[in-house]
Amino acid sequence: MTGCAIGRNEAEARERIRRRLERAGQDLNPDEYKAQRGDAAILGTLEEAADRLRAYEAAGVERVMLQHLDHADLGMVELIGRELVPAVA
Repeated sequence: MTGCAIGRNEAEARERIRRRLERAGQDLNPDEYKAQRGDAAILGTLEEAADRLRAYEAAGVERVMLQHLDHADLGMVELIGRELVPAVA
């Protein structure tokens, strides 16, 4: 299981990362957080997320659970289901 904040573009991804940080009570810059935590979570654009998941697959990972904690953000759930899953299936 790994945390995620994914967007169709950089601006959308940055906003989702910002909201993730806000929910966690952290006052960090989303770009700095992504640079620091990018290896421990799936953070960034749809293309970046697909690349990370493909790298996991190449390393032998067969299943990944994306931890999405902003339950009001159904747009990201839709993005994962409609665009990310088919991109890496």
